[in-house]
Amino acid sequence: MPAVPVVTSARNPWVKAYRRLQTRGGRRERGAVPLEGVRLMEEALAAGLPFEFALFDSQLASRPQGRPLLEALRGAVPRGALVEVTPAVLRAVADTDTPQGVLAAVKLPGWTWEDLWRRPDPLVLVIDGLRDPGNLGTLIRSAEAAGAAGVVVSRGTVDPTNPKTLRAAMGASFRLPVLETASGIEAARLLRRRGVRLVATDPRASRPVFAADLTGPVAVAVGGEAAGLGPGLRAAADEVVTIPILGAAESLNAAVAGAIVLYEAVRQRLTARDQRG
Repeated sequence: MPAVPVVTSARNPWVKAYRRLQTRGGRRERGAVPLEGVRLMEEALAAGLPFEFALFDSQLASRPQGRPLLEALRGAVPRGALVEVTPAVLRAVADTDTPQGVLAAVKLPGWTWEDLWRRPDPLVLVIDGLRDPGNLGTLIRSAEAAGAAGVVVSRGTVDPTNPKTLRAAMGASFRLPVLETASGIEAARLLRRRGVRLVATDPRASRPVFAADLTGPVAVAVGGEAAGLGPGLRAAADEVVTIPILGAAESLNAAVAGAIVLYEAVRQRLTARDQRG
């Protein structure tokens, strides 16, 4: 079989298809997301995600994990869709400053609301109005680490399929249900139908989060750093709490605040489990 020529132009259809996925419209249109880097490829392969195509350059095989990754991609990517490009072409289309020699298009799981109720006493993270993709990815990663049943993202929040969000989530987006709603109020309504209490965070609240009951079916809501939670979601909450700040700082980073609340829920749930014996 003749060797497939190495792609040398950024106008190649495969390269243009990957570039299109770097836009929200392109991701919605194709139903796929762009991945970049060795670690994300390994996480996607381990999660069994369907690969549509992948681009790699000659430097990939020289990386410590590059050669076994390339072999794994040969088995996961459809025939003819594993494409070698020059390092210059890969750098031209990559989203990072120092790409690791591999890019791919994959399909994320088709999560539904029913996936949130597969665990008893689900812990759900609701994110409203957060605009920083790195913070969103960090919160998704923290939610998975805390054993959450899923993440609900309201419209007005950064796209959870944003490439920076996927990188910050470090593979958590491949395993944890992440659902989008038209508004925070709709999220509250859907959660209430399932008997899930909603605990909202607000720096202006007087009740500390450590005094709230975060056991049982509960959703914790975190807003953006600038505006916080939307007024509709805050008003719909069963309880509004704050994270005490004892120093001079005015506020906490949204990802840090979300992680604190999630792990307070973890602490309470582990304590309740120990007390039950």
